[in-house]
Amino acid sequence: YALNNDLTNVVETLEKLIERYPREINAYLELHWVYLSFYEHEKDVEILRRGLRVDLSDKLLWNELAYACAVLNRREEALEAINEYLKLAPGEYNPYDSRGDIHAMFGEYDSSRVWYLKAIGFRRDFFSAMKLGFDAIVHRSYKEAEQYFQMSGFQFPVIEIHRGQLKAAK
Repeated sequence: YALNNDLTNVVETLEKLIERYPREINAYLELHWVYLSFYEHEKDVEILRRGLRVDLSDKLLWNELAYACAVLNRREEALEAINEYLKLAPGEYNPYDSRGDIHAMFGEYDSSRVWYLKAIGFRRDFFSAMKLGFDAIVHRSYKEAEQYFQMSGFQFPVIEIHRGQLKAAK
């Protein structure tokens, strides 16, 4: 059904699956991706919350709920969700990166930078380093940007482009 863009049957099938196997968290996540891809953001939040009523310890559900709430401009709900994820995985890098993304989605770039720095404290080559590189470019801190891009493995000549050095970028 998904390959044929048959949203009605995809939703119906996944709902039947959830009804029959309510502890099958992947069904909630699949339905989340369907709602997300069709911009059904309210339904997206609802299905993630339903999944969390089944398993409050699922890190991915909390992470996805944080982003879903942020898309709906629900800052406090987004931060509550990401904080639950942080409680479940304090020794992992991804919840810190996601918290940085949530702050960035609300234009809180100083806060996002703090959380990205925490994330690269766990894993230096994670996407957070690339995001810090872009942040450094915005502040025209090219040396710092270069260091973050090297750390992340990002190879696109964005610094040269930002400086207007198109020949060097090519």
